Amino acid sequence: ALLLWPALLMAARALRGTTRRIVVSGLGLTALLILAFTGHQPTQAALAVSALLAGISFFSLDDARRLLVASWFVAAVLMLPMVHAASRYQAEISELLFFLPRDRLQIWSYTAEEIAKHPVLGIGTNATQDLYKQHKRMKQAGAGATGPGEGPRKEGEAAPRATPLKPHAHNAYLQVFYELGAIGAALFAWLGFAAIRASKSWASPDQQILHGQLAMTAVLMASSYGIWQNWYQTLIATGPMLLLLAARARSIPAATRPP
Repeated sequence: ALLLWPALLMAARALRGTTRRIVVSGLGLTALLILAFTGHQPTQAALAVSALLAGISFFSLDDARRLLVASWFVAAVLMLPMVHAASRYQAEISELLFFLPRDRLQIWSYTAEEIAKHPVLGIGTNATQDLYKQHKRMKQAGAGATGPGEGPRKEGEAAPRATPLKPHAHNAYLQVFYELGAIGAALFAWLGFAAIRASKSWASPDQQILHGQLAMTAVLMASSYGIWQNWYQTLIATGPMLLLLAARARSIPAATRPP
């Protein structure tokens, strides 16, 4: 999913005629198949939202950029109070939610509560993973009893609320706040705003693709994976790099391009 928009732009730049139409159509069909059949709900949400942002960009780049700024503000700045509010009203046990969101809300609620213990500097980069491994070692050594959330769960049953037994928060915005504190969260928020602002310098057609890529990344970070996973960071960084290479390719005179 994170390489879909770069692949589309590269195909549009490198190919011509029927070949380009076939490849672009094939990539679009692949995205629809992933959206329809994948069991990974964050990817489904990311594909749908990124397609919506790209569509809005087609009609108005400024409106799409404003929507990106507002959405990033909600995710990077208001995520913590929103999770606290959801926890207060016990949204994690609501039957209106699917199993995955309820499960995620349990983990987010615990993380939000832990953030209050180290609000400024956090507990350290990737320290959630270290705590998880430490508990597992203690359990294997017989030093601790079965902790919360370790028993079998029936389908539709959410994890116990106060469970530290997760390697990450399944939410990059909360994980950054938890591990790097308010200072790290502020820098993380600034980074997103800077990326959105930088998109204004791109050519109009390329901005549409870039907006889709930014939306894809932001939505995926909201509900899946740990932000410090190497493969995940690599994909997040590779997408914009490939987009930039494809966007700059159009400005290279044809006579100087390699065969």
